Amino acid sequence: MTQDDLAEKVYQIIQGPQMERLGKDYKGDPVMMRYDGFIVIVDPSTTDHGTVYRPKDPLGEFIRLTNQTTDPSLDPSRVPGGTGGTPPGKPGGSR
Repeated sequence: MTQDDLAEKVYQIIQGPQMERLGKDYKGDPVMMRYDGFIVIVDPSTTDHGTVYRPKDPLGEFIRLTNQTTDPSLDPSRVPGGTGGTPPGKPGGSR
């Protein structure tokens, strides 16, 4: 993946249509998780304004970062394949 490809991916996630989950980390910075497992953390206090990565367990990492364990969208039975959240292309509920 090129730097431009990564920048486009982050832009798509932040714009919302490809975002599965939105939460906040312990500092109150936005944390977003995309359907393909990429996580974006917006951190305006750093020179690059955040980070993006794809952990082996995206849902577990999102829960760890945001402590959102009571969100009903995390129920694996809601999406075929057990990933939780709303299916791609479908608007998510309030977070």
